[in-house]
Order: sequence, then structure tokens, then C-alpha cells
Amino acid sequence: MIDLEEARTRAAACGFPLCADGVIETDRWWFIPVLQIGSFGVVVDKADGRCTCLGSVGRLEDWLWAYDAGLLDPGELVVTHVSDPARARELLRTAGFSVTTADLQTLPLRRSAETSWMRLAELRALAPEIARWHVEGPRGVRGPFAHPQPVLPLEPT
Repeated sequence: MIDLEEARTRAAACGFPLCADGVIETDRWWFIPVLQIGSFGVVVDKADGRCTCLGSVGRLEDWLWAYDAGLLDPGELVVTHVSDPARARELLRTAGFSVTTADLQTLPLRRSAETSWMRLAELRALAPEIARWHVEGPRGVRGPFAHPQPVLPLEPT
């Protein structure tokens, strides 16, 4: 298990200057903010120490959600249930996936999970009442797709 000091060391190895404030912790990862144009910061997985650099377009909340959902790793988005086909098709297409109405009638639907980082908010809007989905990749099946606990900044150390 990676502690905060080790997480900071690993995040620093990505080459960006670290911020002293704004560290976020969940039960699975640390988020370490950086002083770098084009990046909110680095997520360090507590289990294996793997670092994932986040971009800076949009909201940090959407990037952390995408990390939890497995959308920043290679893998497949798997849609297993659709309640509102028209809305699901619209949101999937807006998020950059090629989807037809016929595709949503023969589930499960599989697409490469690598979506545009500019469209994370749109994919996040694909809520369970519209469709149920998960990501299958090298790190297993990722989800549920909401933070398991409130995300609160830690005091500076």
C-alpha cells in the first residue's frame, strides 16, 4: 500500500513540480496536484504505485471520475443495458463513440474505452437511468462509476 510520502515521490518522478496544497485521498488512490500547464496533476494508485497524469481541460472532478471508471486506461467500454436508447445513443456519440440505434438493440455493445479527454463530462452524463456500462481492461472491470466516498482536499503537509 502506497502512503502519501511515497505517492509524492512517485508523482514527482513524472517530471512536474508538485503543489503543496490540494492533495486528495480515496481508499484506492492519491491525487497530487502539479504546477504544470496542461495538467491538473497525477493520480497515484495505492495498490501498485502506478501514476496516471491527468489533463487540464474541463473539471478535475470529471478527470477523477474518468480515472475511477477506467476510461484513462486501455480497454473496452461495455454497455450492458439501455433504458433510453435515444439518449444513450446521443450521449455515446457526443462522447466520441460510433453508435447506431441498431447497435443498442444487440447488447452487450463493446467499443474502445479510449475517449476524447474533452468529452469526459458528456460520458459521465450516461447515468444508470439511461444505460448501464463498465470498462474492461488490463486492470480488470472498473466501477462503480462514482466516488465511493466524498473527495476532500487534505491539509497541506
